[in-house]
Amino acid sequence: MNTKANSKFPGLAPRRGAGKTQKSKFATILLMATNFITRTTFFVKGFTLIVLLVTISIIAVLSVVGFTSFTQVREKAWDAKKKADIDAIRKAYEQNFDPTENNGQGGYKALNDNQFASGKIPTPPEGGDYTRIKNTATTGFTICASLSGSTPCAALSDTCYCQSSAQAEAPTLIAANTEFLTNASSFSPEPSQAPSQPALSQPGSESGVSSPVTYEVKTWLITYKEIAGRSVNISGLTPADFTKQILLPAMIEASRYHGYFNPSAQPALRYTLSDTDIYIEDNPRPARYSDLFNKYNLCNYAKANDIKTVIIWADSDYNYGSGEIRRESAITGNKGILTNGPILTSVCDKTIVIYGLTYTRGLSEALESYGHHLETVFRQFRPEYAFWADEAQKTGWFPAVTRGDSCGTDHEPPNARWEYDRSNDADYQSDCRNWKPDGTGVKETLNCNTWGCSGEGWLKWWMQNMPGLGNTLVGTNGQKIPNWWVYIGDPDNCYNNALGCSGFTPNPTPTPAPPVFSNLSAQLTNSSATFNFAYSKPSETLYKIHLSKSTAFSWGVWWNFVNGSASPLINTAPSATWSDYSCNQQFYWKVEAIYTGNYLSSAQGPVTVSCN
Repeated sequence: MNTKANSKFPGLAPRRGAGKTQKSKFATILLMATNFITRTTFFVKGFTLIVLLVTISIIAVLSVVGFTSFTQVREKAWDAKKKADIDAIRKAYEQNFDPTENNGQGGYKALNDNQFASGKIPTPPEGGDYTRIKNTATTGFTICASLSGSTPCAALSDTCYCQSSAQAEAPTLIAANTEFLTNASSFSPEPSQAPSQPALSQPGSESGVSSPVTYEVKTWLITYKEIAGRSVNISGLTPADFTKQILLPAMIEASRYHGYFNPSAQPALRYTLSDTDIYIEDNPRPARYSDLFNKYNLCNYAKANDIKTVIIWADSDYNYGSGEIRRESAITGNKGILTNGPILTSVCDKTIVIYGLTYTRGLSEALESYGHHLETVFRQFRPEYAFWADEAQKTGWFPAVTRGDSCGTDHEPPNARWEYDRSNDADYQSDCRNWKPDGTGVKETLNCNTWGCSGEGWLKWWMQNMPGLGNTLVGTNGQKIPNWWVYIGDPDNCYNNALGCSGFTPNPTPTPAPPVFSNLSAQLTNSSATFNFAYSKPSETLYKIHLSKSTAFSWGVWWNFVNGSASPLINTAPSATWSDYSCNQQFYWKVEAIYTGNYLSSAQGPVTVSCN
């Protein structure tokens, strides 16, 4: 430490650069004042008028600095309480939704003190009450709190935290049927009025859009380093920094309904990641999800802190080669909610989606894994999804495939020539941007330039067309299409009917027995590779064969060596596919079912390549 005396104020060490805290500034000024008074009174007996004036000035400065520091700390604490209060009030209201109110149209009943842990309805820490904006036509509401000492607010912004009703249309802040009240706890539905039916709107027109309900999705992250020392970075960033700076913002942006043309579109989801929820392990990842959850007491921690998403970063070839933990996604919980991977009912009864990502790839692949979770959940609970994604129209597999003209899938736009073809600039007709469940949406000419002809661009554009906040779509049954993203943002409350999400069954769905592969065999020659198998789910339409030189698939792996819709799968040019495929080489192989849960067989082999 540099202790060289300060020439102007003897006894004080010089400043050591910028960035001092309020506490260090306070201590420095205090030392300067003490030194000044001591030196002055040493040479002049008693206190002179000048000394007294300077002393008073210094005390005033110290008071201002101390008060400012105290105010900043207090405001941060108050903001945290306000956000928690608004979330609690919104959830309490949703629990009070009564479908018999409002002449059978449904409505919210007033809150009770006993609905809150504190024993009373929350109020702002500085006094007064929170702002409630009421839709007098539907009894929908928006609750807001001003942050950081700002003035009362009634719109979501950096200084205004809001939550809105999910079971009745929330107020449009500029609409005539908006009523501002200062008491967030009171509620008086209008029993004589039925909810107004919002008019359908074309892209570019957001008439009838309701006030947003943005769900926070708290995230927990762990990175497993590969022992061989491969670089743990994506785009020059660590996995944690990549997640915070690039991935989570992209996932938030993807939830903005029609956000590519509507700059005011609010995200349906807000992913957050605290620094205290980031872990790094030097050892390979555990073989089972239960091992990971037990090590970090993750189930109980997720319940206590409302963690809804776990992200695992690992090396694609090394860490995901064997064992239960896999790429893309898995899901815990006892609600029967699916994803495109294992359903872990015994690991935790809270619904938590677990994304297995690889730091040797990029944003496009991470968003693809995310997209597979979205399409699996929406396929399970939204009957219109099959038409939105063209699954109802699609037949066959590449290259002989009949595709629809709506929004396509995670892997392929409607004009794809092969799997993962997101860069075809050939024009095609699509109603995706104007999609309606009854098929009357206006078609327009599109090509890959619409989304930038990249995988990342396609996935964001594709997700932003999923019915979300502000959609005014009506299903073929005459019911309004809900915000699909609620099923991702708050699945357990959706399931428990606290948010009135349609599509969920009233009781937990028993976890079905996992599908199985049988009758597996392979014949490898220098001119062809043939793989035979049987699968217990006849609805599967896409299988992939993975080949490896190691039984653990930890090195020497060729993913998707051959694919097709049924057994046998035959690669007629194996050495052209993989240069390591040669005479007398031994291989192990797995078959994977793609559309019915990404189930993998166990490793088969070894099988030796014979020479003709």
